Amino acid sequence: ADGSPVAGATVILHTGGSNKTTSDAQGRFRLEKIAPRAWAYPLWAHQGNLVTQIAEVRPIKTADPAIARFAPLRLEMTEGRQAHFVVTSEITKQPIAGAAIRFGYPDRRLVTTDDRGEATVSGLMPASPFGGVYDVTIEAEGHARQAPILKLSATESVTNVQAALVAGGIVQGTVRDVDGKPVPEVLIIYRIGNETGFYGDAFRSDAEGKFRHRFLPLDTPIAVSTE
Repeated sequence: ADGSPVAGATVILHTGGSNKTTSDAQGRFRLEKIAPRAWAYPLWAHQGNLVTQIAEVRPIKTADPAIARFAPLRLEMTEGRQAHFVVTSEITKQPIAGAAIRFGYPDRRLVTTDDRGEATVSGLMPASPFGGVYDVTIEAEGHARQAPILKLSATESVTNVQAALVAGGIVQGTVRDVDGKPVPEVLIIYRIGNETGFYGDAFRSDAEGKFRHRFLPLDTPIAVSTE
């Protein structure tokens, strides 16, 4: 908070997906090819355990409404919050090394656990339009995925998450048309009960129409749909 530039900060402009860039040695950043729209884009940044609040970025009026231009922006970083994960196996009762911890909207990140089954994610926003709440998915080979909702502590700098993964299996298949020909690029959605749908190893079927999910629970009805 001394006004010094922050190099290497990840800057995120949420455009429906996440448009990312990295600040340079002078703390400067640039995002290009942003589509014009009437309402604001949310933008924020993090580096280490430093994080900004959400900035609402609106296009300025120009002679050509098809081109979006934005006024220069200054972001101020402050100390953020951390989430510390410990991932174990219900099968072996041991820590799981190499488990993938994926953050979804609004801040898509990926970290993997160390040999002790631990990982720490820094630079999280304790209070924002998202209320310090993050969607998280935890996956490890041979185990079923877990998708906890991470709610950051309102009082502690570190929120601890314990995840014990049960045994899991694989669902795979091929999308075919009425003539039996493989269909590529089909969106594949998995759903358990009334839960929100989720994706597998890839969002869409591959060039041969194939799809797969490696981290699904055993003895559990799973609906697989296409779009």
